[in-house]
Amino acid sequence: MELKTTHVDNCPPDMVTPGWKVELLDAGKSVSRLWIVDRLMRVGGAQVKVAGIAAVATDDPHKGKGLAGQVMEAALALIEREGYEASLLHGIPDFYHRFGYAPCMPEYGIRISTLNAERAPGPLPLRSFQESDLPSIARIYNGENAGRTGTAVRDAKTWKGFPRSVGWFTKAGVRVTVDGRDRVTGYVVFDDDPERCRAAEAGGMGGEVMGSILRFLAQRALELRKEEVHLAMPPDHPLALYARKFGCEADIRYPRNGEFMGRVIRFQPFMERLAEGLGRDAEHPLPEGEVALSTELGACILKYKDGHGSLGEPLTQGAEGSARFGQGTLFQMAMGYRSARDLLTASELQASSSQLDLLGAWFPLRNATMYWPDRF
Repeated sequence: MELKTTHVDNCPPDMVTPGWKVELLDAGKSVSRLWIVDRLMRVGGAQVKVAGIAAVATDDPHKGKGLAGQVMEAALALIEREGYEASLLHGIPDFYHRFGYAPCMPEYGIRISTLNAERAPGPLPLRSFQESDLPSIARIYNGENAGRTGTAVRDAKTWKGFPRSVGWFTKAGVRVTVDGRDRVTGYVVFDDDPERCRAAEAGGMGGEVMGSILRFLAQRALELRKEEVHLAMPPDHPLALYARKFGCEADIRYPRNGEFMGRVIRFQPFMERLAEGLGRDAEHPLPEGEVALSTELGACILKYKDGHGSLGEPLTQGAEGSARFGQGTLFQMAMGYRSARDLLTASELQASSSQLDLLGAWFPLRNATMYWPDRF
């Protein structure tokens, strides 16, 4: 078997994102492979360079031989060499934890009866999406998601739009709300599928925009003869919050050991990003202090003072008095998927009460999400 790595311009599933292909060749034929997709992702107030693992597959005659594991190990080595700070994947259960990945984002669902959604006022016109709308949509999206952990950062100049709605291969329909001068004030991404009335993403400020979007989805549900409108969004998303006044139900599913999973790759740069972003998206001032942290990848002193986070002098791994946990649980805490107290209760964190208080304040529980159009 020969291992091959190739830098490519188009990675699946979208075939529009650059990255890497890692594969094993048998007599020149690819028999096991994956792709590494570039993403810039928000973690708290920080922006982290993330390697997304996509489209892991082994041909049937070669399954059960450990080839996917070999490809994963090669991919992790490449990811570290290329300077990625963390990695994400959407994986099958009970496999990727072997490579240090831990569940880090739940799945969300909001359900609104079509009858209730019809009650939403819809004063603003919605028109079909145009390519020229992309910069405006990117600005709305980035502004509204600046404090949303898990979301991808979209460059208004290079972002290429919506490759899918909810699900890996669901075609996206897009509508925008506009003002009197045809300037985009909001948008909604939905399944372009007669079998579903489901929205993957929405943005825009104010009740008029949210009401017009919800009204549009209700009218679509009526046309499709569907009894409910579904939103694949967290319960604190602006559209989900707006829908509360009309009555809705929310579901959150936390995977045991699969689906969205992540891990730290390069400890020091990752912690530097976290320190830079500490407190940027906090609703209230954070408590000052410092905590010594130690994982199997490295150790550091994390500080917060005068409204700014920073790292102290280098620390020896396992230093006495440091809060100790695995890099996977560190990533879960940074993402707001699990709290420091939860980790302590589960015996996955060793920390003093003062360290626990600071970590709990600095890394609160969050409704982290990556919307379906940005997934890999």
